[in-house]
Amino acid sequence: MGHAASIFNLMRNIGGSFGVAIMTTFLSRRGQFHQSRLAEHITPASLAMPRMLRAAQAWFQAYGFDHYTAYRKAFGAMYGMVQQQAAMLSFVEAFWIMGVAFLLMLPFLLLLRYTKPAAETAPTVRDQVPELLRPAAQPAVPESASEEPVLVSH
Repeated sequence: MGHAASIFNLMRNIGGSFGVAIMTTFLSRRGQFHQSRLAEHITPASLAMPRMLRAAQAWFQAYGFDHYTAYRKAFGAMYGMVQQQAAMLSFVEAFWIMGVAFLLMLPFLLLLRYTKPAAETAPTVRDQVPELLRPAAQPAVPESASEEPVLVSH
């Protein structure tokens, strides 16, 4: 029984490791995909991009950065927003995939068998310990029955 439990735990750990590795790879690749798709729409020809860039540059200049540094930081902030949105899209897709995988596994629950426990109780560990290893019975009366018990306070 001990070997079966250890093999079961080993398989559970290996399965969990594969699952984490697969989902991490999925998140990374989908994040790159969404980042490239979102970056396609950030061009000087788009209407929103120059307006957002100027607003971010003005915000950075209001906090004490010079014109050039504020411009570079505004680009960095826009890139950060693209990365954040790409990560969010990839996490949403990953949760959808895990949800579908969970739903596909539900029918396999019907293959599990339910067994009722036996009416008799299983022997306990105490029943399995040999008589020689059990402690000797304690005497019912202390050797010096005339002494009063001493209470120790801490």
